[in-house]
Amino acid sequence: MFLAKTKEDLQQVLNSNKDKRIGLVPTMGALHEGHLSLIQKAKAETDFVVVSIFVNPKQFNDPKDLENYPSDLEGDLKKIQEFADCAFCPDINNVYPDDFKEKYFELDHLEEVMEGKHRKGHFQGVCNIVYILLDLVQPDKAYFGIKDYQQLAIIKHMSKVNFPQIEIVPCDIIREENGLAKSSRNLNLSRDEFEKASIIYKNLLEAREMIRSNKSIDQVKEIVQNNFQQENIQLEYFEITDSETLLPVDQKKSKSRGFIAAYVGNVRLIDNLELIE
Repeated sequence: MFLAKTKEDLQQVLNSNKDKRIGLVPTMGALHEGHLSLIQKAKAETDFVVVSIFVNPKQFNDPKDLENYPSDLEGDLKKIQEFADCAFCPDINNVYPDDFKEKYFELDHLEEVMEGKHRKGHFQGVCNIVYILLDLVQPDKAYFGIKDYQQLAIIKHMSKVNFPQIEIVPCDIIREENGLAKSSRNLNLSRDEFEKASIIYKNLLEAREMIRSNKSIDQVKEIVQNNFQQENIQLEYFEITDSETLLPVDQKKSKSRGFIAAYVGNVRLIDNLELIE
């Protein structure tokens, strides 16, 4: 596995492999089985896999969240060496030099709902780093997890406009035994908080069953909100949206999805589930 610490290192490696089909897996490190599933999928579908490991400060609206984000570069490199052909691990000055000019991306309503509503500027920061990576690597395929479903939709939108030749590949959510979606942030949960966090997936499953048993959207939302109150866990939002537009729906329709963001202790966790396929 090649280790590229600068854009120049990366370009040299890519030039040596320009005749191969390239797969890109962007990450912020603290890698877990969810990340590894993306990398393994990229390995199966392309000839040369680039994994980026870079904690992007521009997508954090809360400085404490950035400060507390877990990091283990040495451990990450050991985890991916069997599957990745190149690890791109730049420092912040290489990615954002002094003369860097931040781009603005037209994302329509996609950045105004759910995560965008609660994390102002987050998706502009995401798009800036993903744009840089797609532009640098020029992969045939880039792999992103469905756990960050809204982010995936926004990246698809941004890529279609700027990199129509690149295929954005969605990858399934990998879960803990208790149903909690695998996330780097799970490392910040205590054992008790880890178990309590299972409420998120349990309520998504319950919401799906209630929708299928003809309860109204309003009824489902009220029950889920009450469930979180009873467990004394802060629910930031529970939304049921159209799976494609991500706009809220007020009545049952085909292709709707449930989204939850909640704080378990001080750790903010998100998850989602298709309610009607």
